[in-house]
Amino acid sequence: MITVNPKKRIVRETTAPYKFVNDAGEIETAQIRVRYFSSTTKELKERFEEEKAKFKAAQANQEPYFAWHTESLVRRLESLPDLIDGSTGKPFPITLDFLESLESMNVTAIVDAIKEDENPKSESGDA
Repeated sequence: MITVNPKKRIVRETTAPYKFVNDAGEIETAQIRVRYFSSTTKELKERFEEEKAKFKAAQANQEPYFAWHTESLVRRLESLPDLIDGSTGKPFPITLDFLESLESMNVTAIVDAIKEDENPKSESGDA
């Protein structure tokens, strides 16, 4: 028998390449840990309905619509433990403001790492 507590969420971990400028002023890439919450079907449905409503509102106003990765990541990320705040010595808290301060290529790399972790591509070629 398994006792289930739906309020306790599964945290998954993967890695993503992260580009940054080192102390010598050179661009470097390092693998960072990406800890994220596994999605429930309810959350996926809610996100879909929210995005659909935003898209329809934009259409009604004859405006373009763009879904920002940071808006979905702020809900999904548990932590980025390798990105340390120099003033506190601790990982940055996951906030929309923090995520929007990151280079867009790094945000995309984090999103891609989560997608790959959730839906790995078959390496054997078998269907």
